[in-house]
Amino acid sequence: MLKNGNFEEGPYIFPNTSWGVLIPSNIEDDHSPLPGWMIESLKAVKYIDSDHFGVPEGKRAIELVAGREIALAQTVRTVPGKTYDLFFSIGDAKNSCEGSMMVEATTGKVILQVPYESKGMGGFKRAKLRFKAISRRTRIRFLSTFYHMKSDNSGSLCGLVVDDVRLVSVRNLGRA
Repeated sequence: MLKNGNFEEGPYIFPNTSWGVLIPSNIEDDHSPLPGWMIESLKAVKYIDSDHFGVPEGKRAIELVAGREIALAQTVRTVPGKTYDLFFSIGDAKNSCEGSMMVEATTGKVILQVPYESKGMGGFKRAKLRFKAISRRTRIRFLSTFYHMKSDNSGSLCGLVVDDVRLVSVRNLGRA
């Protein structure tokens, strides 16, 4: 139901670069280079690859590097009153980004905060948000609740990785 939920479609990453690609917000760029997704903020997100970073699934993912100042969002068609599950992976990019992290996933009026304790060595966990649609369109949104800097003394911002986002309709099992 989501477009490009695994983030495999996006800007070109040069093979010999190890820093990823910053994708600007929609304020700076009317057409997102990340098909299906909008960057809703004044800051950029980092598009990363599995050759240089820890990526939960596939070859590409998004690193939320600017705390609450950045949100990654997509609007999807839903059926009012129907129940849906939003599945996603969060983790660290294996880039010396350490500490207590938290992603906030929002679907319409439902908010789920998922904590992640990062050692900066890679790794991820899955999360699920169940919600009942209240309109024909639902905005799916992710943001990182804290700011983080790499522990390598570079002064570089870093953050949670979001990947493998899936939205599925849940069968109504209550009927006989």
